Amino acid sequence: MLGEHCAGYRPFHPDYAFLFNSYYVSAGPRHARHQRGHLTRPSAAEVTAYRRHVDAAVVKFFRTGDESTLKKLAPLVEVGLNHEQQHQELMLTDILHAFAQNPIPPAYDAEWAFPASNRAGDEKARAGEEWVTLNEGIHTVGHADDSFHFDNEKPPHRALVGPVTLGRNLVTNAEWLAFMDDGGYRTATLWLMDGFGVVANEGWKHPAIGERSTANGRS
Repeated sequence: MLGEHCAGYRPFHPDYAFLFNSYYVSAGPRHARHQRGHLTRPSAAEVTAYRRHVDAAVVKFFRTGDESTLKKLAPLVEVGLNHEQQHQELMLTDILHAFAQNPIPPAYDAEWAFPASNRAGDEKARAGEEWVTLNEGIHTVGHADDSFHFDNEKPPHRALVGPVTLGRNLVTNAEWLAFMDDGGYRTATLWLMDGFGVVANEGWKHPAIGERSTANGRS
């Protein structure tokens, strides 16, 4: 966006657009995707400086850009913000996965507490109907208005949906351990046919987040 719409913008490094373009064909040439694992990366200090350079240019652009240009680019900025949120989610997932391999175990947020509706022993919070039933019928599926959405969320369409029963509460680690101990990964009737086919072919015995650990109550 800066290179195309911000007059006078100077790239931090002439080759970074090529280096950091993982698969966006429309953004220009890029390193072959199947060879990206062979690339070395800039240092953390260099990447931090690069981020500061881009941040400063974006702030300047928003402060000095004319209203018509900013209005025109608003949808692009919105996509960028939502895409960045996806990256944040992936980084958090990677951190949690790495921590899950550690027998100590480290905590990402020592002050984090389970949602009130799912705390073990919180019968008051978990009171009421445990399950919600969606009756069989023709339901509209997909994004139905012009608010932000990704392209694979449209068009809205009608689909025949069979009867489904959903739990109101999140599944706890203790419940998942009980499912495994009860032979959940060996019982075909608890799975859709295609899903159990993968379980059998891949030899799954637990979720694919590393080796199961019962020493600290996690899986």
